[in-house]
Amino acid sequence: VFPPRMSSLASTSMLSLESRSASGAYYGPGDPLDETCFVVLCGRELRLAIYALLRPLSCPAGGNSNTRGRLRLRLLSGDLRRDGEGMFVYTLRPVEDVGTHTALDAAREELEPLALALATGDWGFVTLL
Repeated sequence: VFPPRMSSLASTSMLSLESRSASGAYYGPGDPLDETCFVVLCGRELRLAIYALLRPLSCPAGGNSNTRGRLRLRLLSGDLRRDGEGMFVYTLRPVEDVGTHTALDAAREELEPLALALATGDWGFVTLL
């Protein structure tokens, strides 16, 4: 799935999405990584948000679509323009708690708060999502 680039709410920022699922050639059968979505946040700051769905090791790739035991991982980088690209904050939550079924869904749910944080430079509340 390759959704189109999306402009954010602020005219000075750009959000770009790309998503991959385990049915592609990137993940092996023993890999807990089920799906990923990358969001490039470009405005006064340049950041990367990565959303990943992780499955239990006992669930094969492309197997059970049940959300039980799956986790949603979100990584948010520091500002590349200030040499913060190597620093990430993350959240790890059960999929049942966040109500998303794909990494792309998780990213789309947070596009508005991410765009607001990018426009204002206030990232404090984003780490609580």
